[in-house]
Amino acid sequence: MSDSPSPPRTCLGCDACCTVMAVRELPKPAGEPCRHLLGEARGCAVWGEHPPSCQTFHCLWRHGEAPERLFPPSCGFVLAAGERDRWPVAVQVVSLPGRRHAWNTPENRAAFSALATAWNGVVTITDPHGCATHAFAPSGRVYSRTLHPEVFPEGGAIVAVPRSDYAA
Repeated sequence: MSDSPSPPRTCLGCDACCTVMAVRELPKPAGEPCRHLLGEARGCAVWGEHPPSCQTFHCLWRHGEAPERLFPPSCGFVLAAGERDRWPVAVQVVSLPGRRHAWNTPENRAAFSALATAWNGVVTITDPHGCATHAFAPSGRVYSRTLHPEVFPEGGAIVAVPRSDYAA
C-alpha cells in the first residue's frame, strides 16, 4: 500500500466498509457483504491481497478524522473520503443496512457541516444505490435532492454544489 503512517485507530470490531461500499474489482455492489468477510467483525480473509479499491478506501473514523462517537457499528454509517489530493474533497456518508436514517440527527448534521467547512469540500449522504440524497456545503448550506434537484444531476450520481458555496 502506501508509505503513510498507520492510522491511529484499528478496524477491530468493525467491518462496515466491507458491506456498505462497492468493490469494482470483485465485483461487489454497495450494501452487500463482501464474500471475503470472515464474519463477526473479524475482518477480511484476503487482507494483504485485497483489491485496490479496498486498499485506497479512506475511513475517516479509522484515520482519526471523525469523532470517537462516529464508530461505524455504533453510529450506523461510514464516513468515507474520496480522493484526498483532488479539490473539492468529497466525503460520503454511507448508512449500514437497516439504519438508513441513522445519519439524520442534529448532532450529526452539525458534524457534517463542520467537516464540509473545515475541508472546503462536500459531505454527501448516499442512498443504498450510491446516489447522493443530501449535500452539506462548506458555506453551511444543506441541499436535498428533493428540494434542489439541480444540485443532483443524474438522480444524485453526480453532486454539483454551486461554486459560490466554496471558500475562495
